[in-house]
Amino acid sequence: MSVIVSCDLRSSFGDIRNQGARPTCVAFAVSDAHAAARGGHEILSVEHLYFHAVQRTSGGHPKDGVSLTKTLEALRLDGQSAESGWPYLDVLPADLATWIPPKTAAPVFKREAAARVASLLAALDAGQPVIVTFMVSTAFCMAPAGIVHPVRSDTDVDWHAVIAVGHGRIGGRPFVLVRNSWGQSWGDGGYGWVDLEYLSPRVRDLIMLASGSTV
Repeated sequence: MSVIVSCDLRSSFGDIRNQGARPTCVAFAVSDAHAAARGGHEILSVEHLYFHAVQRTSGGHPKDGVSLTKTLEALRLDGQSAESGWPYLDVLPADLATWIPPKTAAPVFKREAAARVASLLAALDAGQPVIVTFMVSTAFCMAPAGIVHPVRSDTDVDWHAVIAVGHGRIGGRPFVLVRNSWGQSWGDGGYGWVDLEYLSPRVRDLIMLASGSTV
């Protein structure tokens, strides 16, 4: 099924990455949005950002995931290094006392979050990728041919975070293009077109990052 593309910001991003079995989707979404806002395709350390978000979460544990609020707080106050400063870990160390930023995790880059997005499509048309947290279902997890439609007998799975990077129409219906963090085997090379009717009632947060940054 062909897509009539109205907006496509994929060129602002680097390669699709894979969070694996860890609950780090929010850190991946914020990190990739931060990298795109900085310009170029320098990969930033998800591990660094996730660590600080966990530290800022009362009773937080690295196996439990973190909220978007705490991740944006960590980005603003603690920042994150380049990926080379603290590469992403597929598995946490057995001794969590050793899970601390190495000395190589410097310099750090910080950024403010912008206001919540009132209109997702308008933000995309203005060239602004949008961090989206929403409830995913089995239809999203499978994403045949990289397209997600509403399914009547669908089952909700969990909260998830992606980046909206474009929009268009399929069969006359509005769709949003999202960048996921489940590797290139999901959807169409890691991206997927999500029916707006599927996405809208499931959304919890729509956030843009501010244009300015500090080191």
